[in-house]
Amino acid sequence: MQSKEFLTSELSHLFRAIQSPSKSFGLGLDRRIHELRTVVSADYREASGLPSHAFARELAGMVETQLKPRSRIWSSMLNSRRFSRALEIFDAERVIVKGAPYVHGAGLELWGFSFKLRRGKAVRSGIFLNTAHAAGAIATTLAHEIGHLVQSYILYQNQPIALLDGTFAEHLDQQSELFADCVVSLMAYDRSVVRNIGVRYEASLLKQNSAADAARYGYAEICPEFRVDIFSSGMPAECRLRYLTSLVHYLKLRCALFHTAGI
Repeated sequence: MQSKEFLTSELSHLFRAIQSPSKSFGLGLDRRIHELRTVVSADYREASGLPSHAFARELAGMVETQLKPRSRIWSSMLNSRRFSRALEIFDAERVIVKGAPYVHGAGLELWGFSFKLRRGKAVRSGIFLNTAHAAGAIATTLAHEIGHLVQSYILYQNQPIALLDGTFAEHLDQQSELFADCVVSLMAYDRSVVRNIGVRYEASLLKQNSAADAARYGYAEICPEFRVDIFSSGMPAECRLRYLTSLVHYLKLRCALFHTAGI
């Protein structure tokens, strides 16, 4: 069994790879390292997909009043590998959430998806969660897909289908995806926590070797239901990279929301 010290060393090895673009770890890992490098180097405050200040504040209010009070009910169902539940997201809307392990085809590349379809006056909303992922990643996916439904609720728009495939760097220029990511960030990191992180944001998270800092801050401060144990001994290196990128992405996004919109 791999020790935690070995896994910490492995992560440090991956951090060094971010600063060594010429070093190759194989096609699968190279792609993941490139994405982590992009996420680490990006200034999230300048992301073109970031919602306006007013929109971000409206979203933060909805997260506090509509989503967080219901989050305990949602998290209780994530203990099962297979489930189908009707959840009330808003006062007048119910969403069917289904979970099942999906390892064929795209496999773990697919985190989940949501849909909202209108047929005449009837509206049908649903979310699928790939429960082959770690529990914290499943919670992340649920919050992200709820984010898509929140956006359509606020803007009175229907999104036929929205996929979460773990390509977080691409979200920075995609308003819809980054909006949904904002829901995850607001639910995963309380304002009181990010206020302290935010003071050190420029000093720590924007410097070249910020992956280690972001991972340390993010892992320690994230709400437990969203935490993925990146030190798990049985986790393949590609999955470890995928979840590490997610951790850095959502922390930097939460800090950007704090700095740009004061939320």
